[in-house]
Amino acid sequence: RSVVSSGKKIFLDAPAEGFPFRMDGERLVHEERLAEKHDFEEDDEWEIVLAAAEASKAGDDLVGKRYTPVEMSAFDFRGYAGAMCVGNCYTVTDAVALSGNQEDYDGPFSEMRSEIGIQYKRMRYRVKWDYRVKGHQSDEVFPALHLHSMIVCRETRERWPRYSGGMNTDDSISERLFGAPGAQGGL
Repeated sequence: RSVVSSGKKIFLDAPAEGFPFRMDGERLVHEERLAEKHDFEEDDEWEIVLAAAEASKAGDDLVGKRYTPVEMSAFDFRGYAGAMCVGNCYTVTDAVALSGNQEDYDGPFSEMRSEIGIQYKRMRYRVKWDYRVKGHQSDEVFPALHLHSMIVCRETRERWPRYSGGMNTDDSISERLFGAPGAQGGL
């Protein structure tokens, strides 16, 4: 499925005494949505996306699941949340409390989603893992999380792959991003 993702920084209203640290008043917000027709320059590109979505085995329960907290704070990069940035790599994690109470919660969880990404020039590669409690375990005190899905994303910044007559006509990075999966000469 084709997804459009974006991020922004928002600023919180400061209390009268101010924030102890400047970053305490800043939040990062990640938004992700399914691509729509107006996101594409050509109608045939949109038709290819629709056909691919129809053939996809990815269910609607995978699209729109959060992999980051709604508003990421500086603490999310220092605490137990699993968010890190090192050079051009990052990790993020979001979880759903088993009890439904999300406030200052460190487990057990009914769902946990993690993402690892690396960016190089205009290319970004992401791997997303979605873990969930199986239905028959929901009554357990500390149920195990099981891998529900794994998604590998190969992306470019601010552009879609270009096709003409079913052939990819984009520049040199397109083969790495949108070509066949796997290593050259691999199995």
